[in-house]
Amino acid sequence: MRQKCQIVGMTGLKREAAVTASRCNWTRMAPKLLAVDSPEVGNDPMRRDTIASYPLIIYQLKNRKNRAFFTHRYDENDDLGGSRGVPHRHDFFELIWLTEGAGRLTCDLKTWTFEPGTLFFAAPGRTHCWQSTATARGYVFGFKNEYLQPGVSDPGSIAWHLELNLSEKPLLTLAPEHREEMTQLFSTLAREADRQGSAQDCVVRNYGLIILTKVRQWLELAATGAGRQVTAQHSLVGRFRQCVAENVPKIVKVGDYAKLLRTSRSQLNRKVNEQIGTTASRVIHDRLLLEAQRLLLHSESTVSEIAYSLHFVDPSYFGRFFRRRQGVTPAEYRRRARNHVAELQAIDVADAFTAEI
Repeated sequence: MRQKCQIVGMTGLKREAAVTASRCNWTRMAPKLLAVDSPEVGNDPMRRDTIASYPLIIYQLKNRKNRAFFTHRYDENDDLGGSRGVPHRHDFFELIWLTEGAGRLTCDLKTWTFEPGTLFFAAPGRTHCWQSTATARGYVFGFKNEYLQPGVSDPGSIAWHLELNLSEKPLLTLAPEHREEMTQLFSTLAREADRQGSAQDCVVRNYGLIILTKVRQWLELAATGAGRQVTAQHSLVGRFRQCVAENVPKIVKVGDYAKLLRTSRSQLNRKVNEQIGTTASRVIHDRLLLEAQRLLLHSESTVSEIAYSLHFVDPSYFGRFFRRRQGVTPAEYRRRARNHVAELQAIDVADAFTAEI
């Protein structure tokens, strides 16, 4: 039976899940890891102690094309034989335009419903899975940042700019008057990707940039209408958040990030506090906590193994860090979250809601 992913919130749960964890087969649901440097998909060098990772090399082998992007119709290719319903992440950017269908998307630790006219955008590393209740149709565009904007550093790229502004909610529902334009752009992108010739990469790259630029334009319109501000593409805070996303848990000190960004620790803290009302260390710890929650929910690693993988000096320190932030131990969080997931599997999409940790 195909497993489905649901909301994984914990803080704010008003009651204990009545369903036991045994209703959700986590050994089967927690997928295995395909090594990024695996020479062949068929070798199946997999393990159950981490989150599923579907790197670009899989799509290159599947399409028999060695290039830093891929595109296909959403309904014609379900990644790796049904993998969309399993929590997974990629080592590339993914942009999905849905023209038909309905269901739920769970991304990291929140869930949303989707409908026709929905865009999904995710940076490398974001854990997500899909549950469709009506056949979804549309387009998928996956790419490496260095392909789309060669010579442009990650923090300055349009792709990372979109990620910073869609990090809280990776879905954007376009107004009806913009949907046909987006469908035409994706249709042309897919058609050009199938052509042969030396100019193909240049044409695909430019259509990809047009699509991302239009998404940024519509995102700014939506933010203005809601009275929100869009994070500046080249701002210090934007570059800091991107560095944190790429380097936690390898780098966890504010001073080290200040050096990477060629600024002082005090200047970095001041700018972070001015723009997002918190400290630089809190941003780092939030990212560390998110990765811990991902691993507790979606992997079979022990708490000790997770602690060491996140570069904590010992599991007891990790336990204190987690309990201070979440109010419960890592083991209790895992139990509650998984029970809650099992309970929510019975909820109809019409009754779905957005849950926050």
